[in-house]
Amino acid sequence: MRLKALAAVAVCIGLSMGVASARPYNDPQGRVTFDNPAGWSTLVSHSVNQSQYSYLVTGTANNECQVAAIPNPATAAQTPDSVRTTSADITRFSNEVWTTSLNRFGEVFADNSAQVQSTSSDTGGPWPIQRAEVRSSEHLVHAAMEFRPGMEIVVMCLTYGGADPTNVYDTFIHSVATPRDSEWPAAAAAPAPAQH
Repeated sequence: MRLKALAAVAVCIGLSMGVASARPYNDPQGRVTFDNPAGWSTLVSHSVNQSQYSYLVTGTANNECQVAAIPNPATAAQTPDSVRTTSADITRFSNEVWTTSLNRFGEVFADNSAQVQSTSSDTGGPWPIQRAEVRSSEHLVHAAMEFRPGMEIVVMCLTYGGADPTNVYDTFIHSVATPRDSEWPAAAAAPAPAQH
């Protein structure tokens, strides 16, 4: 979904809310947060059922990141440490896993066009981030997957013309979080209850 519409509404957002108020951004459904780069605007996709998951498009007319925050009941009862350990293991993220996950997003990967170019794992922060450079039929997409207990987050950043601002995309991807992140590190560090 190209953000030409955002270019048109950015003036309205800037006039009514101020550009600075776009940082940080909180998903109206309460599933995900992120920091918008200066001048970026965010739209909530109304083409998806918001009760099932959140789909946000943020950026300018030329550069954008799409963020999907998808509830995952299979991991809802897992501990933060368990989710961290599992999501840090890059061997779990084969090219097939990436293409299956990304081809769900037809507005970016039309006709199941995702082709993985490279993968990497970023485990330097409190939550591991799996990364991939993926070719769609039209663009190189800088993709990321993150997991939390009960939540899968997919980020797809792409450029419509000119050079990719990879440093902007990297900063954006590292800013993606959930409103519960501040409580989970404490839960992960807490001692296990005594067994009787």
